[in-house]
Amino acid sequence: MSFDGAFRARLRDLLAWRRDVRRFLCDPLPDGALEVLIEFACLAPSVGLSQPWRFVIVEDHAVRAAIRENFAACNAQALAAQNEDAGLRARFAAVAAELTREEARIVGELSASQGKPVQIGGYYHPDPVKCAAAMRPSATFNRILAALT
Repeated sequence: MSFDGAFRARLRDLLAWRRDVRRFLCDPLPDGALEVLIEFACLAPSVGLSQPWRFVIVEDHAVRAAIRENFAACNAQALAAQNEDAGLRARFAAVAAELTREEARIVGELSASQGKPVQIGGYYHPDPVKCAAAMRPSATFNRILAALT
């Protein structure tokens, strides 16, 4: 397969144009868009064509929030259990214990926030403070994670 100069120029422009996205919209994707994106993602190179990725579509906001909380708790537990860095271990042991102890409260706070419209201060350029509040609705979870900073 050969690529002419025009194709190479368009590809270069595309690569120069792309941006790292740090702010996301909560709007649903058009029908079929997610499947197309997953199809493109599967075209990414992997060692020996192993394609070690798996995709799970989670549409329920409460389930997404519970997944984020579970990931943070498991991550904290793993960091607290490692033996290579005693300082890191000590720092995360308290976080892991508190996340486990407060799990029911966190899930309750996350569940209570679901299904309610939230104003984020704009469509194309939302207010970062309002977005953070909308995306992190559990005061308990936020308080525990704030101890890490």
